[in-house]
Amino acid sequence: MKRKTIYSGTLLLLLAANSVFSQTRLDTMMDAAIEFAKIQLENTMEEIEYDSTLHPSETIDSTHKWLAEGFKSWNSWWTSGYFAACYWYMYQLTGEEKWKTYAEKWTANLEPMKSVEDFSNIADIIYFSYGNGYKNTYNEQYASILNETATTYIKLYDPEVEAIKCWGGTWSGTRFAVVTDVLIDNEFLFLAYQLTGNQDYYDIVTDHINKTIDYNIREDGSVWQFVDYDIFGDPIGYNNTHAYQGAPSGTRWTRAHAWAINGLTQAYRYTRRPKYLDAARQIADYFIDHLPGDFVPPSDFDLPLDEENGRDAAAAAIACSGLFELGQITKETKYAQAADSIMFSLCSPEYLSVNSDFSSILKRGQVRYTEPEKGLVYADAFFLEAILKYKGLYKYFIEGEGPINLKPIAKAGKDQTISDTDQDGVEIINLNGSASSDPDDSIALYEWIKDSVLLGTGRNLTDTLPVGIHQIALLVTDTYGKTDADTMMITILADPTSSHQTPGLQRSVEVFPNPVNEGRLILRFNGFGSAEKLCIELYDLTGKLIYQGIEIISSEEDRVLQLNTSVQGVCILKISGKDYLINRKIFFRSNMPSNQ
Repeated sequence: MKRKTIYSGTLLLLLAANSVFSQTRLDTMMDAAIEFAKIQLENTMEEIEYDSTLHPSETIDSTHKWLAEGFKSWNSWWTSGYFAACYWYMYQLTGEEKWKTYAEKWTANLEPMKSVEDFSNIADIIYFSYGNGYKNTYNEQYASILNETATTYIKLYDPEVEAIKCWGGTWSGTRFAVVTDVLIDNEFLFLAYQLTGNQDYYDIVTDHINKTIDYNIREDGSVWQFVDYDIFGDPIGYNNTHAYQGAPSGTRWTRAHAWAINGLTQAYRYTRRPKYLDAARQIADYFIDHLPGDFVPPSDFDLPLDEENGRDAAAAAIACSGLFELGQITKETKYAQAADSIMFSLCSPEYLSVNSDFSSILKRGQVRYTEPEKGLVYADAFFLEAILKYKGLYKYFIEGEGPINLKPIAKAGKDQTISDTDQDGVEIINLNGSASSDPDDSIALYEWIKDSVLLGTGRNLTDTLPVGIHQIALLVTDTYGKTDADTMMITILADPTSSHQTPGLQRSVEVFPNPVNEGRLILRFNGFGSAEKLCIELYDLTGKLIYQGIEIISSEEDRVLQLNTSVQGVCILKISGKDYLINRKIFFRSNMPSNQ
């Protein structure tokens, strides 16, 4: 089939020019690269005859056309999600509906991947297709497929290793390989968590990130592509089989560094855990320090550039996307400048496929050490992703901008009963919220509240309260504005030495039935003098007053209270007089009548 390879003279002129770098020039080159990418993506549709069962993966060495096959094995389709991603990203860049239509069609063909077990690449296949699809359309069917895929994917998690296994069974001679590349799948489980609230997704992905940081990163900031583990979760090998994609086992494969920079930076954006940002910086610093003059790395950092160790535009594009984001988060110019420099080279005719017979957007990618340079679909996808991040158009979250943030947990402390030992009617109280916590952040504000009035702020607070029953609420707020509240009761008893009674009188109050049925509460007063005035109050556990009355009572007298209220559960009964106070918990059954 004849392919369209006609490019405008203006486009060729913009891409071919090679003058001193400037931000304006980079913007112009990126805009021209987008126009070129549109041509390549449309031509690809013609090349594969609009057949959505075909997912281009890499270019053929002899023809430079796409290797685009129907399903043969899950392994052969590990890149399939990136093809759909190219069209979702172009839709984000342009807003043109045709790119969305293509993206939806090539996304739908990947649904069977959601239930494939023992295959870690289902995460990137489904995320880069259905995940990008959901963030652009909010299609609930996409959300359902993401959740189903996550349920399958987390079966690769081993609680002993505390990590996700790359493939099931044994992979290329490994027992349990934790592969640095898998960090790029972080966003998949974060999005699944955000959609479902399933805590397992969040806990598993953060466990996996922690394990990868602890063992896959070397002291100098470079990374092992994978670490193998025994049944106890202890490392038993580093790049120790033929599975690695660099040169000899001890060398540093550049794309592993790119995956890590991108994945760890996004992990920090979602969690705000300093450990993740520190690791992203450490690897990024090593990566930048070892880049060649044109900022596009070879396949392996440790070997000289030659035919076997060729340029890898895929590593450059993946890292560029991560470095743009890292620069935005840290505000450190070295990361933004490195990303700019990489993008400048990728937009040049040296790496962009302009004026060539390559079907891909970028050329000069290397699948692994010793293989010929070629076009790679994931290089194209991350090239467009990097442009989106540069332009501030990349969709990180479901709604708005900001990290996934688990709410804090407020703990106001146990209920307290305090005696007014000096009988002055008030007592000092100590409030302690130190048991409060935040699973992924820190608590920025502690507020102690009584009856909607702020008593004060701080993890610990000392205050003075009068004799009586007081409900105290603790409201905690984390650094991203999420809150949680907890309450506790403080009962301050008056005159503990005389049991709250006038000397010579042995007074008591019987309360029945308890639990209360149908709102009918009987109080029997014993040992009181004649015509004593008592205040009878009933509070729910929020501190809300639900009954109050003044009663003139005499000894051996029953008083029946009919409480027409919808309150249910535990309440506090308070009976107080001139020199008498009791507080008692009573329980209302759920079948009591509501207010009429």
